[in-house]
Amino acid sequence: MYRLKKEKEDLTFEEKRALVDGVNAYNGGYEDLMFYDNDDEFFNTFFWDNTAEAVRAALYGDYELTAPFVRVNVYGNLDTFYEHEVEEEIDGYLDDVVKDFVTLLSDGRVDDYYDLFEELPDEEYVPF
Repeated sequence: MYRLKKEKEDLTFEEKRALVDGVNAYNGGYEDLMFYDNDDEFFNTFFWDNTAEAVRAALYGDYELTAPFVRVNVYGNLDTFYEHEVEEEIDGYLDDVVKDFVTLLSDGRVDDYYDLFEELPDEEYVPF
C-alpha cells in the first residue's frame, strides 16, 4: 500500500491537478474536476471545426476570456475559473482523489507521480 510523502494540505496546485487527471485518465471518476487551460489548444480540441458552437458555449456559460482555466459544464457551456477557485473545488474531493489514486497505484494501473508517494510495508498500513 502507498501513502503520500507529505500532508495533503502541502500538495501544490499542480500536484493536486495531476492526481485528479491521473484518476480521470483511468476511470473518469472526477469529470467535474476536469479543468483545462483556457487557450487555443482547448478550443482546437473541443471545437476544432465548429466556431459557432464555441461561441454559443461561451455565451451561454459563465465564460471570461482572461480567466486561466475553463471547464465544460453539464449543459455543454463553458465556465471559467481562477486558480484559487479550481483549488477550492479540488480540495473538496481531495481525500477521495488520493484514495482512488493510491488504489490505482497499488494495483499497478498508474505510475505517474509515483514520487509523491511512499510504499508502506504491510504491517504499517493503516486504512484511511
